[in-house]
Amino acid sequence: MTIDERLLFDAAPVAMVVCDAVTLAILAANDHASVLYQYDRDALVRLTLLDLAGAGDRRALAEALADVPAAERRVLRERRQCAKDGSVIEADLAISPAIAWGGRSARIVAALDVGASKSVIDALRTDAATGLPNRAALAAADLEGAERGAGVVLIHVTWVGAASQRSQEYRDRSARAVVGVLARLLPANARLSRHADDVYAVLVPGARLRSISAFARHVAAAFERPIAVGDEEIVANPHLGIAVSARPQDAVSLFRDAQAALDYALLGGEAVEVFSDELAGRHDRRAVIERNLRHAVVQRRLTAVYQPIVRLDSGEVVGAEALMRWNCPGIGPVPPSEFIAIAAESSLILRLDEWMLREACAQARRWQLAGFARMHIAVNVSSRAADQREFVRLVATICESVALDPGDLQIELGEDALAPNRGALRNLEALRRLGVRIAIDDFGSGASALSALGSLPLDVIKIDRPFVGPIAADAFRAEVVRSVVSLAHQRGLRVVAEGVETSAQAEVLRTVGCDDAQGFLFGPPVSADDITGRLDRARFQTSGSKEALV
Repeated sequence: MTIDERLLFDAAPVAMVVCDAVTLAILAANDHASVLYQYDRDALVRLTLLDLAGAGDRRALAEALADVPAAERRVLRERRQCAKDGSVIEADLAISPAIAWGGRSARIVAALDVGASKSVIDALRTDAATGLPNRAALAAADLEGAERGAGVVLIHVTWVGAASQRSQEYRDRSARAVVGVLARLLPANARLSRHADDVYAVLVPGARLRSISAFARHVAAAFERPIAVGDEEIVANPHLGIAVSARPQDAVSLFRDAQAALDYALLGGEAVEVFSDELAGRHDRRAVIERNLRHAVVQRRLTAVYQPIVRLDSGEVVGAEALMRWNCPGIGPVPPSEFIAIAAESSLILRLDEWMLREACAQARRWQLAGFARMHIAVNVSSRAADQREFVRLVATICESVALDPGDLQIELGEDALAPNRGALRNLEALRRLGVRIAIDDFGSGASALSALGSLPLDVIKIDRPFVGPIAADAFRAEVVRSVVSLAHQRGLRVVAEGVETSAQAEVLRTVGCDDAQGFLFGPPVSADDITGRLDRARFQTSGSKEALV
Protein backbone atom coordinates (compact mmCIF):
# COMPACT_ATOMS: atom_id res chain seq x y z
CA MET A 1 0.00 0.00 0.00
CA THR A 2 1.39 3.40 -0.99
CA ILE A 3 1.55 6.43 1.29
CA ASP A 4 -1.49 7.93 -0.46
CA GLU A 5 -3.41 4.68 -0.06
CA ARG A 6 -2.52 4.57 3.66
CA LEU A 7 -3.80 8.15 4.04
CA LEU A 8 -7.07 7.22 2.34
CA PHE A 9 -7.34 4.12 4.52
CA ASP A 10 -6.90 6.16 7.71
CA ALA A 11 -9.31 8.89 6.56
CA ALA A 12 -12.03 6.56 5.27
CA PRO A 13 -15.46 7.38 6.77
CA VAL A 14 -16.19 3.71 7.57
CA ALA A 15 -14.51 1.17 9.83
CA MET A 16 -11.70 -0.59 7.95
CA VAL A 17 -9.09 -3.20 8.91
CA VAL A 18 -6.34 -4.95 6.97
CA CYS A 19 -6.10 -8.65 7.74
CA ASP A 20 -3.82 -11.51 6.65
CA ALA A 21 -5.47 -13.34 3.77
CA VAL A 22 -4.72 -16.73 5.35
CA THR A 23 -4.62 -16.35 9.16
CA LEU A 24 -7.08 -13.40 9.26
CA ALA A 25 -4.78 -11.67 11.78
CA ILE A 26 -5.49 -7.91 11.83
CA LEU A 27 -2.46 -6.03 10.48
CA ALA A 28 -3.84 -2.45 10.61
CA ALA A 29 -7.00 -0.60 11.59
CA ASN A 30 -8.27 2.93 11.07
CA ASP A 31 -9.86 5.26 13.64
CA HIS A 32 -13.44 4.38 12.61
CA ALA A 33 -12.72 0.70 13.30
CA SER A 34 -11.43 1.67 16.75
CA VAL A 35 -14.66 3.57 17.47
CA LEU A 36 -16.96 0.84 16.10
CA TYR A 37 -15.32 -2.05 17.95
CA GLN A 38 -14.29 -0.01 21.07
CA TYR A 39 -10.63 -1.17 20.95
CA ASP A 40 -7.73 1.19 20.47
CA ARG A 41 -5.76 0.57 17.27
CA ASP A 42 -2.86 -1.15 19.07
CA ALA A 43 -5.29 -3.60 20.69
CA LEU A 44 -7.00 -4.33 17.36
CA VAL A 45 -3.75 -5.44 15.70
CA ARG A 46 -3.38 -8.13 18.39
CA LEU A 47 -6.71 -9.71 17.33
CA THR A 48 -7.94 -11.65 14.31
CA LEU A 49 -10.99 -10.80 12.21
CA LEU A 50 -12.72 -13.83 13.75
CA ASP A 51 -12.21 -12.38 17.25
CA LEU A 52 -14.57 -9.55 16.23
CA ALA A 53 -17.30 -11.96 15.11
CA GLY A 54 -20.11 -13.13 17.32
CA ALA A 55 -19.34 -16.42 19.12
CA GLY A 56 -21.83 -18.38 17.02
CA ASP A 57 -20.80 -16.74 13.74
CA ARG A 58 -17.03 -17.30 13.66
CA ARG A 59 -17.08 -20.57 11.77
CA ALA A 60 -19.59 -19.28 9.22
CA LEU A 61 -17.49 -16.15 8.71
CA ALA A 62 -14.27 -18.20 8.27
CA GLU A 63 -15.97 -20.39 5.66
CA ALA A 64 -17.40 -17.38 3.85
CA LEU A 65 -14.00 -15.66 3.70
CA ALA A 66 -12.27 -18.82 2.50
CA ASP A 67 -14.78 -19.01 -0.32
CA VAL A 68 -13.79 -15.59 -1.75
CA PRO A 69 -11.20 -15.99 -4.58
CA ALA A 70 -8.08 -13.83 -4.15
CA ALA A 71 -8.83 -11.68 -7.21
CA GLU A 72 -12.49 -10.95 -6.31
CA ARG A 73 -14.26 -8.52 -4.02
CA ARG A 74 -17.42 -9.50 -2.15
CA VAL A 75 -19.90 -8.10 0.37
CA LEU A 76 -21.00 -10.36 3.22
CA ARG A 77 -24.39 -9.04 4.31
CA GLU A 78 -25.54 -8.48 7.90
CA ARG A 79 -22.79 -10.33 9.79
CA ARG A 80 -22.92 -10.25 13.58
CA GLN A 81 -19.87 -8.48 15.05
CA CYS A 82 -18.97 -7.89 18.70
CA ALA A 83 -17.60 -4.76 20.35
CA LYS A 84 -15.27 -4.85 23.35
CA ASP A 85 -18.17 -4.28 25.79
CA GLY A 86 -20.01 -7.33 24.38
CA SER A 87 -22.62 -5.36 22.41
CA VAL A 88 -23.61 -6.89 19.08
CA ILE A 89 -23.07 -4.95 15.85
CA GLU A 90 -24.98 -5.95 12.73
CA ALA A 91 -22.60 -5.05 9.89
CA ASP A 92 -22.10 -5.54 6.17
CA LEU A 93 -18.50 -6.63 5.52
CA ALA A 94 -16.96 -5.50 2.20
CA ILE A 95 -13.97 -7.73 1.33
CA SER A 96 -11.37 -6.34 -1.11
CA PRO A 97 -9.30 -8.42 -3.56
CA ALA A 98 -5.95 -9.57 -2.13
CA ILE A 99 -3.28 -6.86 -1.83
CA ALA A 100 0.39 -6.89 -0.83
CA TRP A 101 0.98 -5.66 2.73
CA GLY A 102 4.49 -5.81 4.21
CA GLY A 103 5.37 -8.79 2.03
CA ARG A 104 2.19 -10.64 3.00
CA SER A 105 -1.00 -11.30 1.10
CA ALA A 106 -3.77 -9.35 2.80
CA ARG A 107 -7.30 -8.12 2.34
CA ILE A 108 -9.00 -4.88 3.35
CA VAL A 109 -12.27 -5.42 5.19
CA ALA A 110 -14.70 -2.49 5.55
CA ALA A 111 -17.50 -2.82 8.11
CA LEU A 112 -20.72 -0.80 7.66
CA ASP A 113 -22.92 -0.67 10.77
CA VAL A 114 -26.27 -1.67 9.28
CA GLY A 115 -28.23 -0.92 12.44
CA ALA A 116 -26.93 2.67 12.57
CA SER A 117 -27.58 3.09 8.85
CA LYS A 118 -31.13 1.86 9.26
CA SER A 119 -31.70 4.37 12.05
CA VAL A 120 -30.49 7.19 9.84
CA ILE A 121 -32.60 5.98 6.93
CA ASP A 122 -35.66 5.68 9.16
CA ALA A 123 -35.10 9.26 10.35
CA LEU A 124 -34.79 10.49 6.77
CA ARG A 125 -38.02 8.72 5.87
CA THR A 126 -40.03 10.22 8.74
CA ASP A 127 -41.84 13.56 8.78
CA ALA A 128 -40.60 15.45 11.83
CA ALA A 129 -43.84 17.34 12.49
CA THR A 130 -46.30 14.42 12.40
CA GLY A 131 -44.11 11.34 12.88
CA LEU A 132 -45.62 9.85 9.71
CA PRO A 133 -43.61 8.21 6.93
CA ASN A 134 -42.71 10.83 4.35
CA ARG A 135 -42.35 10.84 0.58
CA ALA A 136 -38.88 9.31 0.76
CA ALA A 137 -40.45 6.19 2.26
CA LEU A 138 -42.75 5.63 -0.72
CA ALA A 139 -40.16 4.02 -2.97
CA ALA A 140 -39.55 1.41 -0.27
CA ALA A 141 -43.22 0.75 0.41
CA ASP A 142 -43.97 -2.96 0.55
CA LEU A 143 -47.43 -3.61 -0.83
CA GLU A 144 -48.75 -6.32 1.42
CA GLY A 145 -51.50 -8.02 -0.52
CA ALA A 146 -50.07 -6.73 -3.81
CA GLU A 147 -51.48 -9.73 -5.60
CA ARG A 148 -54.90 -8.14 -5.04
CA GLY A 149 -53.82 -4.70 -6.19
CA ALA A 150 -54.00 -1.56 -4.09
CA GLY A 151 -55.43 1.93 -3.88
CA VAL A 152 -53.82 5.30 -3.18
CA VAL A 153 -55.47 8.57 -2.18
CA LEU A 154 -53.53 11.85 -2.20
CA ILE A 155 -55.19 14.58 -0.15
CA HIS A 156 -54.16 18.20 -0.73
CA VAL A 157 -55.30 20.53 2.05
CA THR A 158 -55.71 24.22 1.21
CA TRP A 159 -55.92 26.37 4.31
CA VAL A 160 -58.34 29.28 4.29
CA GLY A 161 -56.12 32.00 5.72
CA ALA A 162 -55.09 31.08 9.24
CA ALA A 163 -52.56 28.25 9.11
CA SER A 164 -50.76 29.46 5.99
CA GLN A 165 -50.07 32.84 7.60
CA ARG A 166 -48.83 31.63 11.00
CA SER A 167 -45.52 30.43 12.39
CA GLN A 168 -43.98 27.11 11.46
CA GLU A 169 -44.90 25.75 14.88
CA TYR A 170 -48.55 26.64 14.28
CA ARG A 171 -48.41 25.04 10.83
CA ASP A 172 -46.96 21.88 12.38
CA ARG A 173 -49.79 21.77 14.93
CA SER A 174 -52.28 22.27 12.09
CA ALA A 175 -50.69 19.35 10.23
CA ARG A 176 -51.06 17.14 13.29
CA ALA A 177 -54.71 18.19 13.53
CA VAL A 178 -55.25 17.09 9.91
CA VAL A 179 -53.56 13.77 10.66
CA GLY A 180 -55.95 13.33 13.59
CA VAL A 181 -58.94 13.81 11.28
CA LEU A 182 -57.59 11.41 8.65
CA ALA A 183 -56.52 8.76 11.16
CA ARG A 184 -60.11 8.43 12.42
CA LEU A 185 -61.32 7.66 8.90
CA LEU A 186 -58.62 5.27 7.68
CA PRO A 187 -59.76 1.92 6.27
CA ALA A 188 -58.40 -1.26 7.83
CA ASN A 189 -54.71 -1.95 7.00
CA ALA A 190 -54.35 1.52 5.40
CA ARG A 191 -51.05 3.38 5.71
CA LEU A 192 -51.00 7.14 6.17
CA SER A 193 -47.99 9.25 5.18
CA ARG A 194 -47.13 12.90 4.62
CA HIS A 195 -46.43 13.31 0.93
CA ALA A 196 -45.55 17.04 1.04
CA ASP A 197 -46.21 20.07 3.25
CA ASP A 198 -49.96 20.14 2.60
CA VAL A 199 -50.39 16.76 0.93
CA TYR A 200 -51.17 13.51 2.76
CA ALA A 201 -51.16 10.04 1.26
CA VAL A 202 -53.20 6.97 2.10
CA LEU A 203 -52.07 3.60 0.74
CA VAL A 204 -54.58 0.75 1.03
CA PRO A 205 -53.34 -2.71 -0.12
CA GLY A 206 -56.06 -4.82 -1.69
CA ALA A 207 -58.54 -1.92 -1.94
CA ARG A 208 -61.15 -1.57 -4.67
CA LEU A 209 -62.46 1.62 -6.26
CA ARG A 210 -65.79 1.47 -4.43
CA SER A 211 -64.21 1.35 -0.97
CA ILE A 212 -61.55 3.94 -1.82
CA SER A 213 -64.20 6.31 -3.23
CA ALA A 214 -66.29 5.91 -0.07
CA PHE A 215 -63.25 6.80 2.03
CA ALA A 216 -62.62 9.88 -0.14
CA ARG A 217 -66.23 11.04 0.33
CA HIS A 218 -65.87 10.67 4.11
CA VAL A 219 -62.69 12.77 4.02
CA ALA A 220 -64.39 15.51 1.99
CA ALA A 221 -67.32 15.51 4.42
CA ALA A 222 -65.03 15.69 7.46
CA PHE A 223 -63.42 18.88 6.15
CA GLU A 224 -66.79 20.59 5.79
CA ARG A 225 -66.44 21.36 9.50
CA PRO A 226 -63.69 23.60 10.93
CA ILE A 227 -60.70 21.77 12.43
CA ALA A 228 -59.71 22.42 16.02
CA VAL A 229 -56.10 23.54 16.47
CA GLY A 230 -55.49 24.27 20.12
CA ASP A 231 -58.07 26.84 21.22
CA GLU A 232 -58.82 27.89 17.63
CA GLU A 233 -60.72 26.50 14.70
CA ILE A 234 -59.46 26.76 11.15
CA VAL A 235 -61.05 25.94 7.81
CA ALA A 236 -59.40 23.78 5.17
CA ASN A 237 -60.54 22.71 1.69
CA PRO A 238 -59.41 19.27 0.47
CA HIS A 239 -58.77 18.10 -3.09
CA LEU A 240 -58.26 14.37 -3.59
CA GLY A 241 -56.61 12.30 -6.29
CA ILE A 242 -57.32 8.55 -6.40
CA ALA A 243 -55.51 5.72 -8.17
CA VAL A 244 -56.63 2.10 -7.90
CA SER A 245 -55.13 -0.98 -9.51
CA ALA A 246 -56.69 -4.43 -9.41
CA ARG A 247 -53.38 -5.92 -10.58
CA PRO A 248 -50.03 -6.08 -8.78
CA GLN A 249 -48.36 -2.68 -9.16
CA ASP A 250 -45.48 -0.99 -7.37
CA ALA A 251 -46.23 1.82 -4.94
CA VAL A 252 -44.30 4.45 -6.93
CA SER A 253 -46.48 3.92 -10.03
CA LEU A 254 -49.68 4.11 -8.00
CA PHE A 255 -48.58 7.34 -6.34
CA ARG A 256 -47.64 8.79 -9.73
CA ASP A 257 -51.13 8.04 -11.05
CA ALA A 258 -52.77 9.47 -7.93
CA GLN A 259 -50.65 12.63 -8.35
CA ALA A 260 -51.94 13.01 -11.91
CA ALA A 261 -55.53 12.77 -10.61
CA LEU A 262 -54.78 15.27 -7.84
CA ASP A 263 -53.20 17.69 -10.31
CA TYR A 264 -56.37 17.58 -12.38
CA ALA A 265 -58.53 18.19 -9.31
CA LEU A 266 -56.42 21.21 -8.37
CA LEU A 267 -56.59 22.58 -11.91
CA GLY A 268 -60.34 22.98 -11.90
CA GLY A 269 -61.68 19.45 -11.96
CA GLU A 270 -63.90 17.95 -9.28
CA ALA A 271 -62.83 18.01 -5.64
CA VAL A 272 -62.27 14.24 -5.97
CA GLU A 273 -60.73 12.91 -9.19
CA VAL A 274 -60.05 9.26 -10.07
CA PHE A 275 -57.16 8.35 -12.33
CA SER A 276 -58.21 6.79 -15.63
CA ASP A 277 -56.76 6.30 -19.10
CA GLU A 278 -58.70 9.35 -20.25
CA LEU A 279 -57.34 11.48 -17.41
CA ALA A 280 -53.84 10.15 -18.10
CA GLY A 281 -54.22 11.27 -21.70
CA ARG A 282 -55.28 14.75 -20.61
CA HIS A 283 -52.43 14.88 -18.09
CA ASP A 284 -49.87 13.80 -20.70
CA ARG A 285 -51.25 16.27 -23.25
CA ARG A 286 -51.05 19.06 -20.71
CA ALA A 287 -47.42 18.19 -19.89
CA VAL A 288 -46.48 18.20 -23.58
CA ILE A 289 -48.23 21.52 -24.15
CA GLU A 290 -46.61 23.22 -21.17
CA ARG A 291 -43.13 21.97 -22.06
CA ASN A 292 -43.36 22.87 -25.76
CA LEU A 293 -45.02 26.20 -25.09
CA ARG A 294 -41.99 27.33 -23.10
CA HIS A 295 -39.78 26.46 -26.06
CA ALA A 296 -42.17 28.19 -28.45
CA VAL A 297 -41.92 31.50 -26.57
CA VAL A 298 -38.12 31.43 -26.57
CA GLN A 299 -37.88 30.31 -30.21
CA ARG A 300 -40.64 32.70 -31.40
CA ARG A 301 -42.74 29.89 -32.85
CA LEU A 302 -46.06 31.53 -31.94
CA THR A 303 -48.23 33.13 -34.60
CA ALA A 304 -50.34 36.30 -34.46
CA VAL A 305 -53.62 36.60 -36.38
CA TYR A 306 -55.93 39.59 -36.51
CA GLN A 307 -59.72 39.89 -36.54
CA PRO A 308 -61.06 43.10 -38.08
CA ILE A 309 -63.11 45.52 -35.99
CA VAL A 310 -65.59 47.52 -38.07
CA ARG A 311 -67.67 50.62 -37.51
CA LEU A 312 -71.31 49.55 -37.67
CA ASP A 313 -72.62 52.73 -39.23
CA SER A 314 -70.16 52.67 -42.16
CA GLY A 315 -68.69 49.18 -42.36
CA GLU A 316 -65.19 50.71 -42.29
CA VAL A 317 -62.39 48.65 -40.75
CA VAL A 318 -61.07 50.83 -37.90
CA GLY A 319 -58.99 48.34 -35.99
CA ALA A 320 -58.11 44.74 -35.35
CA GLU A 321 -57.90 42.46 -32.36
CA ALA A 322 -54.60 40.57 -32.13
CA LEU A 323 -55.03 36.90 -31.33
CA MET A 324 -52.47 34.19 -30.66
CA ARG A 325 -52.20 30.88 -32.48
CA TRP A 326 -49.83 27.97 -31.89
CA ASN A 327 -49.07 24.68 -33.58
CA CYS A 328 -47.68 22.37 -30.87
CA PRO A 329 -45.09 19.80 -32.02
CA GLY A 330 -46.51 16.31 -31.66
CA ILE A 331 -50.07 17.56 -31.10
CA GLY A 332 -50.89 20.10 -33.81
CA PRO A 333 -52.96 23.28 -33.44
CA VAL A 334 -53.91 23.90 -29.81
CA PRO A 335 -56.90 26.17 -29.05
CA PRO A 336 -55.81 29.43 -27.41
CA SER A 337 -58.31 28.81 -24.61
CA GLU A 338 -56.32 25.67 -23.73
CA PHE A 339 -52.71 26.81 -23.95
CA ILE A 340 -53.39 30.24 -22.45
CA ALA A 341 -55.16 28.63 -19.49
CA ILE A 342 -52.12 26.40 -18.94
CA ALA A 343 -49.77 29.38 -19.21
CA ALA A 344 -51.92 31.34 -16.75
CA GLU A 345 -50.99 28.93 -13.97
CA SER A 346 -47.37 30.07 -14.05
CA SER A 347 -45.27 33.09 -14.94
CA LEU A 348 -45.29 31.84 -18.54
CA ILE A 349 -48.45 33.89 -19.10
CA LEU A 350 -46.42 37.07 -18.58
CA ARG A 351 -44.07 36.10 -21.40
CA LEU A 352 -47.01 35.36 -23.70
CA ASP A 353 -48.56 38.74 -22.86
CA GLU A 354 -45.32 40.56 -23.61
CA TRP A 355 -44.80 38.68 -26.88
CA MET A 356 -48.33 39.50 -28.06
CA LEU A 357 -48.01 43.19 -27.11
CA ARG A 358 -44.73 43.56 -29.01
CA GLU A 359 -45.99 41.70 -32.07
CA ALA A 360 -49.31 43.55 -32.24
CA CYS A 361 -47.92 47.03 -31.67
CA ALA A 362 -45.27 46.51 -34.34
CA GLN A 363 -47.93 45.35 -36.80
CA ALA A 364 -50.22 48.29 -36.02
CA ARG A 365 -47.37 50.67 -36.77
CA ARG A 366 -46.66 48.87 -40.06
CA TRP A 367 -50.28 49.41 -41.12
CA GLN A 368 -50.07 53.07 -40.21
CA LEU A 369 -46.85 53.54 -42.18
CA ALA A 370 -48.61 51.87 -45.13
CA GLY A 371 -51.15 54.70 -45.05
CA PHE A 372 -53.89 53.28 -42.81
CA ALA A 373 -53.59 55.93 -40.12
CA ARG A 374 -56.97 55.25 -38.48
CA MET A 375 -56.16 51.65 -37.56
CA HIS A 376 -55.92 50.84 -33.85
CA ILE A 377 -54.86 47.53 -32.33
CA ALA A 378 -56.59 45.65 -29.50
CA VAL A 379 -54.57 43.23 -27.37
CA ASN A 380 -55.84 40.91 -24.64
CA VAL A 381 -53.63 40.72 -21.55
CA SER A 382 -54.02 38.67 -18.41
CA SER A 383 -55.10 40.24 -15.14
CA ARG A 384 -51.83 38.92 -13.73
CA ALA A 385 -49.86 41.01 -16.23
CA ALA A 386 -51.98 44.08 -15.49
CA ASP A 387 -51.08 43.74 -11.82
CA GLN A 388 -47.31 43.68 -12.41
CA ARG A 389 -45.40 46.67 -11.09
CA GLU A 390 -43.52 47.11 -14.37
CA PHE A 391 -46.54 46.72 -16.65
CA VAL A 392 -47.07 50.41 -17.39
CA ARG A 393 -43.39 50.89 -18.18
CA LEU A 394 -43.44 47.78 -20.40
CA VAL A 395 -46.38 49.09 -22.45
CA ALA A 396 -44.84 52.55 -22.76
CA THR A 397 -41.48 51.09 -23.82
CA ILE A 398 -43.08 48.87 -26.46
CA CYS A 399 -45.07 51.75 -27.95
CA GLU A 400 -41.97 53.96 -27.98
CA SER A 401 -39.79 51.26 -29.56
CA VAL A 402 -42.09 51.01 -32.64
CA ALA A 403 -43.18 54.68 -32.64
CA LEU A 404 -46.83 53.76 -32.02
CA ASP A 405 -49.01 56.43 -30.43
CA PRO A 406 -50.34 54.89 -27.15
CA GLY A 407 -53.75 56.20 -28.19
CA ASP A 408 -53.79 53.60 -30.96
CA LEU A 409 -53.41 50.73 -28.49
CA GLN A 410 -56.37 49.15 -26.74
CA ILE A 411 -55.64 46.88 -23.76
CA GLU A 412 -58.40 44.33 -23.16
CA LEU A 413 -58.93 42.57 -19.86
CA GLY A 414 -61.20 39.72 -18.87
CA GLU A 415 -63.87 40.09 -16.22
CA ASP A 416 -61.55 38.87 -13.48
CA ALA A 417 -60.02 42.35 -13.64
CA LEU A 418 -63.27 43.62 -12.10
CA ALA A 419 -62.28 42.02 -8.80
CA PRO A 420 -60.84 44.50 -6.28
CA ASN A 421 -57.18 44.85 -7.19
CA ARG A 422 -55.49 48.09 -6.32
CA GLY A 423 -52.32 47.28 -8.22
CA ALA A 424 -54.16 46.61 -11.47
CA LEU A 425 -56.42 49.63 -11.06
CA ARG A 426 -53.43 51.92 -10.51
CA ASN A 427 -51.80 50.53 -13.64
CA LEU A 428 -54.94 50.96 -15.73
CA GLU A 429 -55.31 54.56 -14.59
CA ALA A 430 -51.66 55.22 -15.45
CA LEU A 431 -52.10 53.66 -18.89
CA ARG A 432 -55.11 55.86 -19.58
CA ARG A 433 -53.05 58.91 -18.69
CA LEU A 434 -50.60 57.79 -21.39
CA GLY A 435 -53.53 57.63 -23.83
CA VAL A 436 -53.96 53.84 -23.96
CA ARG A 437 -57.58 52.74 -24.22
CA ILE A 438 -58.83 50.20 -21.69
CA ALA A 439 -61.54 47.68 -22.55
CA ILE A 440 -63.38 45.01 -20.60
CA ASP A 441 -63.62 41.90 -22.76
CA ASP A 442 -66.59 39.47 -22.79
CA PHE A 443 -68.77 41.86 -20.78
CA GLY A 444 -71.75 40.00 -19.31
CA SER A 445 -70.20 36.53 -19.34
CA GLY A 446 -69.44 36.38 -15.63
CA ALA A 447 -69.34 38.67 -12.63
CA SER A 448 -69.52 42.02 -14.43
CA ALA A 449 -72.33 44.39 -13.56
CA LEU A 450 -73.51 47.67 -15.01
CA SER A 451 -72.75 49.32 -11.67
CA ALA A 452 -69.06 48.59 -12.26
CA LEU A 453 -69.00 50.84 -15.31
CA GLY A 454 -69.01 53.92 -13.11
CA SER A 455 -66.05 52.92 -10.94
CA LEU A 456 -63.48 51.38 -13.31
CA PRO A 457 -60.97 53.20 -15.52
CA LEU A 458 -62.53 52.10 -18.83
CA ASP A 459 -62.94 53.41 -22.36
CA VAL A 460 -64.59 50.44 -24.08
CA ILE A 461 -66.81 47.51 -23.21
CA LYS A 462 -67.08 44.47 -25.45
CA ILE A 463 -70.41 42.66 -25.22
CA ASP A 464 -69.96 38.91 -25.00
CA ARG A 465 -71.01 36.56 -27.81
CA PRO A 466 -73.84 34.79 -25.86
CA PHE A 467 -75.62 38.14 -25.49
CA VAL A 468 -75.20 39.02 -29.16
CA GLY A 469 -76.18 35.62 -30.60
CA PRO A 470 -79.95 35.65 -29.87
CA ILE A 471 -80.69 39.40 -30.25
CA ALA A 472 -82.20 39.09 -33.75
CA ALA A 473 -84.85 36.64 -32.50
CA ASP A 474 -85.17 37.58 -28.83
CA ALA A 475 -86.66 40.99 -28.11
CA PHE A 476 -85.78 40.78 -24.42
CA ARG A 477 -82.08 40.17 -25.18
CA ALA A 478 -82.16 43.04 -27.64
CA GLU A 479 -83.52 45.32 -24.91
CA VAL A 480 -80.79 44.18 -22.52
CA VAL A 481 -78.14 45.08 -25.10
CA ARG A 482 -79.87 48.42 -25.72
CA SER A 483 -79.72 49.18 -21.98
CA VAL A 484 -76.03 48.26 -21.80
CA VAL A 485 -75.24 50.45 -24.80
CA SER A 486 -77.24 53.38 -23.40
CA LEU A 487 -75.61 53.23 -19.96
CA ALA A 488 -72.16 52.81 -21.49
CA HIS A 489 -72.68 55.87 -23.68
CA GLN A 490 -73.82 57.88 -20.67
CA ARG A 491 -70.52 56.92 -19.08
CA GLY A 492 -68.64 58.00 -22.21
CA LEU A 493 -67.70 54.47 -23.26
CA ARG A 494 -67.66 52.96 -26.72
CA VAL A 495 -69.37 49.59 -27.18
CA VAL A 496 -68.09 46.75 -29.34
CA ALA A 497 -70.23 43.67 -30.03
CA GLU A 498 -68.36 40.36 -30.31
CA GLY A 499 -69.31 37.26 -32.25
CA VAL A 500 -71.51 38.94 -34.88
CA GLU A 501 -72.30 36.31 -37.50
CA THR A 502 -75.45 37.44 -39.33
CA SER A 503 -76.73 40.59 -41.04
CA ALA A 504 -79.82 40.45 -38.81
CA GLN A 505 -77.66 40.66 -35.68
CA ALA A 506 -75.71 43.57 -37.17
CA GLU A 507 -78.92 45.42 -38.00
CA VAL A 508 -80.26 45.10 -34.43
CA LEU A 509 -76.91 46.31 -33.09
CA ARG A 510 -77.06 49.38 -35.34
CA THR A 511 -80.60 50.04 -34.18
CA VAL A 512 -79.67 49.95 -30.47
CA GLY A 513 -76.73 52.28 -31.07
CA CYS A 514 -73.78 49.89 -30.76
CA ASP A 515 -70.62 51.54 -32.10
CA ASP A 516 -68.38 48.76 -33.45
CA ALA A 517 -68.49 45.03 -34.04
CA GLN A 518 -66.36 42.04 -34.85
CA GLY A 519 -67.20 38.48 -35.82
CA PHE A 520 -67.32 36.15 -38.78
CA LEU A 521 -69.81 38.40 -40.59
CA PHE A 522 -67.02 40.97 -40.94
CA GLY A 523 -64.15 38.51 -41.16
CA PRO A 524 -62.49 35.68 -39.20
CA PRO A 525 -59.06 36.04 -37.62
CA VAL A 526 -56.55 36.14 -40.49
CA SER A 527 -52.91 36.94 -41.12
CA ALA A 528 -51.63 40.51 -41.12
CA ASP A 529 -51.12 40.29 -44.89
CA ASP A 530 -54.80 39.40 -45.40
CA ILE A 531 -55.84 42.44 -43.35
CA THR A 532 -53.47 44.61 -45.40
CA GLY A 533 -55.00 43.30 -48.63
CA ARG A 534 -58.51 44.09 -47.38
CA LEU A 535 -57.49 47.61 -46.40
CA ASP A 536 -55.86 48.11 -49.80
CA ARG A 537 -59.01 47.00 -51.61
CA ALA A 538 -61.17 49.28 -49.48
CA ARG A 539 -58.86 52.22 -50.20
CA PHE A 540 -58.95 51.48 -53.93
CA GLN A 541 -62.75 51.29 -53.94
CA THR A 542 -63.03 54.56 -52.03
CA SER A 543 -60.58 56.25 -54.41
CA GLY A 544 -62.52 54.97 -57.44
CA SER A 545 -65.80 56.28 -56.02
CA LYS A 546 -64.33 59.75 -55.52
CA GLU A 547 -62.95 59.83 -59.09
CA ALA A 548 -66.37 58.92 -60.46
CA LEU A 549 -67.89 61.89 -58.66
CA VAL A 550 -65.41 64.40 -60.18
